[in-house]
Amino acid sequence: MLASAASALSYHDGVKVLDLMSGCGIVGLELIKRLNCSGEIHFLEMQEAFISHLEENTKKMLGKSWKSKIYNIDFKETLENENYHRYDLIVCNPPYYISEESRVSPNQSKSLCRSIALEDAFDLFNFIESKLDDEGRCLILLTDNLLKHLGEKKNNFKVEILKKLSRSSIVLLTGLHGDRSQKI
Repeated sequence: MLASAASALSYHDGVKVLDLMSGCGIVGLELIKRLNCSGEIHFLEMQEAFISHLEENTKKMLGKSWKSKIYNIDFKETLENENYHRYDLIVCNPPYYISEESRVSPNQSKSLCRSIALEDAFDLFNFIESKLDDEGRCLILLTDNLLKHLGEKKNNFKVEILKKLSRSSIVLLTGLHGDRSQKI
């Protein structure tokens, strides 16, 4: 769904893409096939268990006109690190339950994939905002409760619902157009 939404966006050669919370990378890999240009894609995934699948998928599916880099790190660790790039396009399919509002799995791996703490959701929105290039965009799949919390958070990007699904939405976040010096 996110990849097909990206095909409506136009990009130029040299585009920088981030697949945030990438899992095995299928969303990002499918997305870049639809962009019809060349560039660089970075995958950011915190769970070590997905990295070997991500590496295998990039070897099999990444076109020759694309470079890639895999980061096995929690996005929150990059918030303070200015060495990480800014991106023209970020794609993200975050965990879908807010742990304070839902049951959390006793299995820690499943819980990481399925739920996000509300404070982590706000950190995610801040991360996206800080890593988008001035003209950057983010395609993100948000459940209704995450979308509600995004609306409650003061942010410096435009929020546009591209497609409403049964209990979630494909959302386009448009980056800042100017001064990045103001912090939230």
